[in-house]
Amino acid sequence: MVAKRPDGIYPGIGTEAYGRNLADAIENSCAEHRVVPPPRQAIIEGLATALPDTEIKGLIAARSGKKVLKPSAYRLVQAGDEQVLLLMCDVHGAAVIPWDLNDRTVNCWSPPVAGAGQCVKDLVAAELALHEARKAAKTAEKERETCRRAAGDSSYVAQALVAATQKHEDAERRVGELDGQRQALLTALGGRRPRPVVRAAEEDGEPKAALALAEQPYDVAVHMREDGWDDNASAGLT
Repeated sequence: MVAKRPDGIYPGIGTEAYGRNLADAIENSCAEHRVVPPPRQAIIEGLATALPDTEIKGLIAARSGKKVLKPSAYRLVQAGDEQVLLLMCDVHGAAVIPWDLNDRTVNCWSPPVAGAGQCVKDLVAAELALHEARKAAKTAEKERETCRRAAGDSSYVAQALVAATQKHEDAERRVGELDGQRQALLTALGGRRPRPVVRAAEEDGEPKAALALAEQPYDVAVHMREDGWDDNASAGLT
């Protein structure tokens, strides 16, 4: 039976069955190399949701009746006195966390100072309102052109054209106002987005080798995904 693809704006995320397969492969490979794996929940609900099924399938092999990572899917690196299993894969979407050490967009981020989070929420709201205002302006422009091309020289046609023209001017003025608000918010942020706040993931009350984002509102998460946060990255498992 084929798993139903999730609905919504993230149709390419991995399904739960593939997430469990990935968790099995990571846990078994970490055990072979005596590396501590991240919490199983972090793999299934975090990492796996940033990988499409085809990507997950390409990371996994079967050996002796159990799932393991393919040799090309990871490498071991030294981190101080400990070894780290570095998973080599392309991750996508809201599960990607910008990281100073390996993120190519690091210059686009600023520290998560007080008030910056609210400023981002206000920016997202302004950009959504600006998007709707631009759509309304285009509709008003089409209505004006329809009235302009209408046959006849009656007073009704003339009045309709005046009303449509005024509607278009008002819509364009609203676009300008909202664009100004957007630019002011971007200036307040220094033209950069604050990095998300991360914390150690916990399991049974103990921190584990995984990071979790502070909870984000839905609109902010969508904005982050569509605003260039998608990037190739590597996941370190210690």
